[in-house]
Amino acid sequence: MELDLFNGLNSRQTEAVRHTQGPCMILAGAGSGKTKVLTCRIANLIVNEGVSPDSIMAITFTNKAAQEMKKRIRNMIPGYSGQWIQTFHAACYKILRMDIQHLGYDKNFVIMDDSDCKSLLKSTLKENQFYDVKAEDLLYPIKQMKNRLANPEEFFINMKLSLEMKEKYLQIYRAYSRQLKEINALDFEDLIVLCTKLFRNFPEVLEKYRNWFRYILVDEYQDTNMSQYDLIHCLAERNKNLFIVGDPDQSIYSWRGAEPHNIKRFLKDYPEARVIKLEQNYRSTGNILDAANHIINYNTGREDKHLFTDSGPGELITCFNAPDSFQEARFIAENISEALASEGCRYRDCAIFYRTHAQSRVIEEALTRRNIPYKIIGASKFYDRKEIKDILSYLRLVCNPNDILSFERIVNMSKKGVGRKTLDKIRTLAQEKALPILEVLNFTEEIAGLGQKSRATLEEFYGMLKYFTALNDGGSSLADLLDAVLETTSYKETLIKNDHLEAEARLENIHELRSLALEFEQNGGSGLEEFLAGTVLVQEADDVDDSDLVFMMTFHGAKGLEFSHVFMSGMEEGVFPSYRSESREEMEEERRLCYVGITRARKRLFLSHTVTRLLYGYERNNAPSRFLKEIPEGLLKIPAQRVYLHTPIQEGDTVLHRKFGPGNVLELREDGIIAIIDFERGGTKMMRLDMAPLEKIG
Repeated sequence: MELDLFNGLNSRQTEAVRHTQGPCMILAGAGSGKTKVLTCRIANLIVNEGVSPDSIMAITFTNKAAQEMKKRIRNMIPGYSGQWIQTFHAACYKILRMDIQHLGYDKNFVIMDDSDCKSLLKSTLKENQFYDVKAEDLLYPIKQMKNRLANPEEFFINMKLSLEMKEKYLQIYRAYSRQLKEINALDFEDLIVLCTKLFRNFPEVLEKYRNWFRYILVDEYQDTNMSQYDLIHCLAERNKNLFIVGDPDQSIYSWRGAEPHNIKRFLKDYPEARVIKLEQNYRSTGNILDAANHIINYNTGREDKHLFTDSGPGELITCFNAPDSFQEARFIAENISEALASEGCRYRDCAIFYRTHAQSRVIEEALTRRNIPYKIIGASKFYDRKEIKDILSYLRLVCNPNDILSFERIVNMSKKGVGRKTLDKIRTLAQEKALPILEVLNFTEEIAGLGQKSRATLEEFYGMLKYFTALNDGGSSLADLLDAVLETTSYKETLIKNDHLEAEARLENIHELRSLALEFEQNGGSGLEEFLAGTVLVQEADDVDDSDLVFMMTFHGAKGLEFSHVFMSGMEEGVFPSYRSESREEMEEERRLCYVGITRARKRLFLSHTVTRLLYGYERNNAPSRFLKEIPEGLLKIPAQRVYLHTPIQEGDTVLHRKFGPGNVLELREDGIIAIIDFERGGTKMMRLDMAPLEKIG
């Protein structure tokens, strides 16, 4: 019996879902139901076409999107596992876990995050005595090179550096790559690069996966880089059952190597592909969509696409011109409060976007003053916190006894730590004996000049890790393993003793890690290796949960999300678009970023800009953003200027001005809006309290 999947689909969506054979490209506008199309097509292939679920691979860009797709398909097909609905990196991780030995790695490899990679680069620089190169300067170029599948020699030679520095960069990269392989570790980009290399160098492996994955679907295709494009092309080249969904108007990740031209590349590689446009929007009001359409039309050479809705025009877009960023923040906080009081909103229905995290502080202060709870997405990642990285280092050593970075991070946590010279000797002995770094500790008597205290410390450390390994091998749950680590190392007690002021917050984070481990296993996760991989494969958007909080994030972090009320702050030249955007291509990407921000809003959209803004230590007077001028005036409403006092100030108060320092309030005029203030450094001045950068201090 066929599953009725077409009830509620429009004609274009139905056409896409019914497409079963051959390449197909879906140009899906924001909010046009692309996730519905993807999930219904997978269900149609399984139920109505008799395709095995395991022969379908569906690729997304965030774990959140992957989980949403699995959930929807399970609602249609109870018991569906969705094991191959994955992000690019998670899918490659699964493939490499099965076949990476062809490339000379062990299957128990670990994935290193950016901070680990930076540490390894610093170590490499030190070993080679390159003191004029910073690890931070190398990390991004290495990512670029790998994302583009570029030849290292050609890539570094073409960099705008001196010949001597180019050669150094290449030498460091080669040493860094050797180090990664020696410790059986991959950086984030290696997951895709090595998977592609596996397919290119071992045709029999590629043939296995081509036979396995007869149908491939890729979401957000406009965000793919060259390595991701090549990976998918390898898998789909023979069967050609490649179904891609993308929107070039939402391509905003060129700095990550994304190639919006991959959509044109797809049409060149698959000239027979069917192209279907999804333009009916089910998210936003008509006025919001009209604004988005007008702005994106200023970009050149784009695929013609016009979003429309049947839901009506809705509210006009509010555009507020604030005297400064303090007044802008108060305007945002007040409108959130009003939305909760009069429109029945929850905090989580509201989101605040900005171009950079540097803009968030003033907004945070305004929200705090109104007791509005909020969460910043992407500013401080959970897995980057010290206490979390400490605990995970023990677990990583259990999986990979050759993980030198984890070893060096935790071996010195006790007060009887070992010195740099001893660590260097351990490294040397590991190379001589061709043993994992952890196993060298079983030969402490052979480490020259090792004192009795250091030997005892290392032997105790070795015994402790062998105990954790035995627990893991014996089938202990992740939560029990974490408990054993915390108890055996006395980590909590040491934390309280050494960092009493921060201990409570750090302990809460450790408890949250245990909760995540429990949740991982309850949701069908299996094994410590998979859990550790998940800690590295997490994305910014995955931090947006069901908590009733106002979410604050950059425009880039907002991709793929939607909110009832959206506040786009900092709509000024030099802020958004960014002052770094000089070329036409860069400016058009900024415009696409603005388009993404606008189309996140369902009901209400607020745009704000300021006359003056204090940012990066300088006070700026910026013109309104060109994007505001690209929206027809008939779509905007300009609220009356409101007076927002920085602080309730009375005569006799002491205030602090950013430029003039402390001062005494001598007199208030015009209902308390104008103040006469005697400053220590500036003398007596008349100031508007709704504009002056003042803080009450007494």
